[in-house]
Amino acid sequence: MELLKEDGCIGEKAFHGEKECFFQPFYNVEKKRIWGAEALFRLKDENGNYYNMDQLAAKAEEEGWIAEIDRWVFREACRRIPELRAYGLKRININLSPEVCEVPETVPNIMQILRKYEVSRSEVCMEITEMCKVRNAENFRCMVEQLSSQGIRLALDDFGKGESNLLRLSQIPFQTLKLDKELVWGTEGSRMAEDLVEEIIRIAHRHNIQVTAEGIETLDQARTLASWGCDYLQGYLIAPPLSYGKLLTFLEENGKRNFLEE
Repeated sequence: MELLKEDGCIGEKAFHGEKECFFQPFYNVEKKRIWGAEALFRLKDENGNYYNMDQLAAKAEEEGWIAEIDRWVFREACRRIPELRAYGLKRININLSPEVCEVPETVPNIMQILRKYEVSRSEVCMEITEMCKVRNAENFRCMVEQLSSQGIRLALDDFGKGESNLLRLSQIPFQTLKLDKELVWGTEGSRMAEDLVEEIIRIAHRHNIQVTAEGIETLDQARTLASWGCDYLQGYLIAPPLSYGKLLTFLEENGKRNFLEE
């Protein structure tokens, strides 16, 4: 079952509406500019309204077509990268579900799509989360090690939530750690939470792992996380998820903006 291959439409009949690939930019603290964006799936119903993504993802996982979402988003993101390169973006983050992670053909299929769209391996980062749902741990470990050996970055998503924890971080060769928004928000008014997040960032850096803080909504949050050494900031302070056209406009107007200033 080749879940990232371009031919075949696993789960395609489950999509009743218009598919879109949105992008949420993230900010490089050291470079003081937008550095990349996370590719995200969106689906409109027949009335032009977007489905609730939490509900849609839950249904996709339950019915077994979450991998089709990954396949479609990966191809769409790679298709856009050559143009986004001209706007100064260095990296696109793309999610991989546990179902895709356990399939041996995933790595060669990923490499095939990268070649087709002439995308460098350094221009993509695969975000992996919800590893408690992995059924075949050996297949999963083999796949991520292959991706890493091919020069593709791996990010542990939603760190601090569910099974995305320090044990997972120590088991897999991740290059990026994404702090879950609940963990980031928990630092406000809690000295223990502040100390915990600061220590996580220090531990990550000690092992050459970069850190992204999700859910950044205020300038105070951004400045605090930056002062603790966070490498990237992502959230509504920077930008919400944007359609492709709005992303290009955003990059033209804000690509080199310093979001840590008033």
